Amino acid sequence: MVPIWIFINFVASYALYLPSPLDAHGWALRVRFVNALPSYLPFESVGDREMEVFLINRSGATRSYLPLLLAGAKRDLKVFLRNESGTSPSHFHSSFRGGLPTRVLPQLTPDAWHSLRFLPKRAGFDSLAQAGDCGLGASLKTAEGKIEAPTVKFRVIEPAPDDVLESKRVALEGQEALYASEKQMRVHIQQIKVGGRIWLFYRRYDSAENGGGVHVSFRIAELPGKVFDLTVGGAFGDGNPLTITYRATSFAKFTTTHVINSIDGRPWTAEEEKHRQEKLKKLAPVPEKK
Repeated sequence: MVPIWIFINFVASYALYLPSPLDAHGWALRVRFVNALPSYLPFESVGDREMEVFLINRSGATRSYLPLLLAGAKRDLKVFLRNESGTSPSHFHSSFRGGLPTRVLPQLTPDAWHSLRFLPKRAGFDSLAQAGDCGLGASLKTAEGKIEAPTVKFRVIEPAPDDVLESKRVALEGQEALYASEKQMRVHIQQIKVGGRIWLFYRRYDSAENGGGVHVSFRIAELPGKVFDLTVGGAFGDGNPLTITYRATSFAKFTTTHVINSIDGRPWTAEEEKHRQEKLKKLAPVPEKK
């Protein structure tokens, strides 16, 4: 049996070539996640999950076009994520910028295409909203008229209790640890089954006083299955890193390690570590003079 995510990516790639009722003025516009997933979690970060926009010449004749990067700079190209209910979160509707106009426009032969890959955060959005049906879309103003891409639909789901295979609560530190329990945020490292695959997630929840709902979700890594001896070192509260270790199988001799930012779950960078060490030096007590 072909895994569902392979089938979804195959269908999405093939759909780029199929005609759509939205094709107009001899142009076709398409948009996609480069590595599409069948579903995502509420408030999951997608800012670093690459997207791609395609402009296809359907006119039957060679003609010029404005490169998509420049179209973005002119705000002629817009990419957006929206709820299928029609509600469009403000941080999911923006254009991206870059480049300068060119005097000599490139040309596309019949049925040829031009594409642009970019990170969603460049278009002004970073994370998904609450659970429900969502759509990824795009529009482009061309010299011949406005065109739109067919909406790529996907789901944002809250995992069922049985899909959370393991959950490790992260300790608190600093001011966060001094708050009353109802004012404290909660951070968990979880093994979650999503769309038939198992992922290691960072999830941060609001305080009970603010509803206790999830506020940040970040996919740390895909797991080969339910992993063993999952441990989390570090704490949340002062912006320090968390160190996560586990064994892929019960008989594995070696552990896998991830070092992430305790604030958002992203990989801990060398620059962040440099700043942390500088901060520790400033906070270190000055040796007494003898």
